[in-house]
Amino acid sequence: MHSPAKPAPRLLEHLNSWRVLGVLLVLYTFVAGLLFVSPAPFAVSSVARVCGQPPLDTRLAGNSDGVMGFLTACGPEGRSAYRAMEVVDLFYPLLLGLLVAACSAMLLARVARRRPRLRGLAWLPLAGTALDYLENLCVWLALGSYPDAAPTNSLLGLATTAKTTVYAASWVLLVVLLAWWVIARLVDPGPQKEGKS
Repeated sequence: MHSPAKPAPRLLEHLNSWRVLGVLLVLYTFVAGLLFVSPAPFAVSSVARVCGQPPLDTRLAGNSDGVMGFLTACGPEGRSAYRAMEVVDLFYPLLLGLLVAACSAMLLARVARRRPRLRGLAWLPLAGTALDYLENLCVWLALGSYPDAAPTNSLLGLATTAKTTVYAASWVLLVVLLAWWVIARLVDPGPQKEGKS
């Protein structure tokens, strides 16, 4: 009797596709442009301008006092803009995690064909996505509780630090895999296994 296919490897297999990578890249570029480049009221730069400091979830770390100080400095207009930013940020973590995971899955399929256990490393960016959503949840709770302090305010800084660390590790992994692939191509320029179209 054959055991049912496991969902985790199947997802990584689907991510090992040029078509999926292309769609994710287009969607990620669009959402990232809205958040980081556009002059929209919900853009990171707009929130930072109204609040006088960078939004909480764009920092490397934070603490409970910093959360309340930021929300107070924002005023009603800034808090409203921050809420709108968080709505757009519902999509950004997933697209970022899937995009980096897709790149990692494609590279791992080429450089680690004889080491299937290494392919699980492609899940690392999605761990960052999970922490990103935990951070966003803490932000929503902080906004909803203001002017009172939410009990999760102290967790927000920890989630931000953990998210930043995992995302950084994901990018380092991606660079290492790319270097590994380039070196492998230089050493053995034979045909390489391509991702699905």
